[in-house]
Amino acid sequence: MAKLAFIGLGVMGGQMAKHLAAAGHDLTVYNRTRSKADAWVAEHGKGRAEDIDLLDSVADNIKGRTICALGDAAALPVQGMLKHFRNEFVHHVDHKTCLVPQPA
Repeated sequence: MAKLAFIGLGVMGGQMAKHLAAAGHDLTVYNRTRSKADAWVAEHGKGRAEDIDLLDSVADNIKGRTICALGDAAALPVQGMLKHFRNEFVHHVDHKTCLVPQPA
């Protein structure tokens, strides 16, 4: 099966990612809303350290190279989050928990 990266787990994207994972594809996902990302991880999560670099690479390949005006809108937040919070992502992958606790 293919190794894929998927950005956005909303109403449409969540279903698309679910079907890709069910079909056996090796899927790396990103979502800006933490609760949706956490739900995905709880059901399908298998994070690896190299996935962080893969997300950055996929976002770089999308940026400025799509016919959809929303391509950059998907890529730029991913790269911004990795630029400023990479150590939190690394901690999450390594320890399967967030570095910063969620408020009660």
